[in-house]
Formats: sequence, C-alpha cells, structure tokens
Amino acid sequence: KPYDERVALARVDFGKAPVTAWTLATLPGQNLKSLKRDEYFGYVSESGTGCFTDAHGAQALSLALDTDDEFAGTLEKDLERNYRVTRSWAMREVDPETGVNVVMFSSGDGAGSYPTFVGHDAKGRVAAVLTDFLLISYA
Repeated sequence: KPYDERVALARVDFGKAPVTAWTLATLPGQNLKSLKRDEYFGYVSESGTGCFTDAHGAQALSLALDTDDEFAGTLEKDLERNYRVTRSWAMREVDPETGVNVVMFSSGDGAGSYPTFVGHDAKGRVAAVLTDFLLISYA
C-alpha cells in the first residue's frame, strides 16, 4: 500500500565508528547455543511500540510512570508529533539529572516478539543497537 510506512528496523548509533560485527542481544543466563535454527531471544511488544534505553533509563522511566500521572500522556504526545500513517517515533529525556533518555518507535506490524542486535566497532566497543521487526525476508 503506498501509504503504509511500517518500521522494518529501529537503530540507534553511538558515535561515528562503523559497525564491523553484530551479535544478538542477550540477558544474563541466555545461552545462544541453546537456540535452534530460526530461533532468537527478543523482547515482546504488546502495544505495538518498542524502545531503546539502558538499565538506568528503564528505572527512571518506570519511576516517572509510577509517580507522574501525566507522564504516559506526555509520551503519547511525543509519539504523535512524529506520527505518519502506520508509524511514529519519539525521544524523551527520563532523568534530567543524568540526561538519560528513551527512544520509542512503532514496532513493525505491531505486537510481537523481536530480536535486538548489538553492533560493535573494530575495537569491540558498542557502536549501535538494532531491532529487527521481521518484515524483510533475508533468504
């Protein structure tokens, strides 16, 4: 459909160093060797929205949602500012003291489970994160 602008991938780069290798993002205790072909560890989106943040950002976001009755509405307004048919995105600072933020985006076809990858530069440093919303066939 010509008006359909689904988000196939969400990516955030940290600096200008090019990504030289990608690895599947995992949590402690998740073993890549336990996965069968075409399996992955990923995160679940029940609302059709995903986000990137670090552990501090997740705590700050949770605290803001728990203590500020209007914060969820603020996030929705942030997403509406960048809305196009079938997609939106936004970035919001969630801890003014540290400047930590959250980057939010529509997730492909909506609710689902999606793999996230960590991109490393030539020195092994984290250079990017990317979530694949499984809309593109790589076969």
